[in-house]
Amino acid sequence: MRVGAVSLLAMVVAYVATVVTFAEGDPSDCAPLPREAWVSAEIARASAAKLGVAVDRIGEQRDCYRLSGVDANGARIELVVEPLTGRVVGQHATGAS
Repeated sequence: MRVGAVSLLAMVVAYVATVVTFAEGDPSDCAPLPREAWVSAEIARASAAKLGVAVDRIGEQRDCYRLSGVDANGARIELVVEPLTGRVVGQHATGAS
C-alpha cells in the first residue's frame, strides 16, 4: 500500500510540473510520466472530437500525444494532448486539407 501512495505522489508531482510548463505557454514538451499513467489514445481522440476535430493520425512525441486531423472548417490541424488527463494543451493549423 505504501508503494502505491508513493507512486501516486510521484504522478501528482509530475502533473503539477506539467501544468506549470503549460502555464508558461510552451506545450511542446509534456512532463515525462510512466506509460501506465497515460490515458488511452482513444481518450485523447475523444478530447479532439469535443473540439470538432476528425483525427486521422495519433502519435507520440516529446512525452505528449500528437493528433493530426481536420477541424470543422476543413483545415488541417495538429493537437498536443497531455497524456495524464487527455486534455488538449496546444494546437496549430498545418494547412488546408
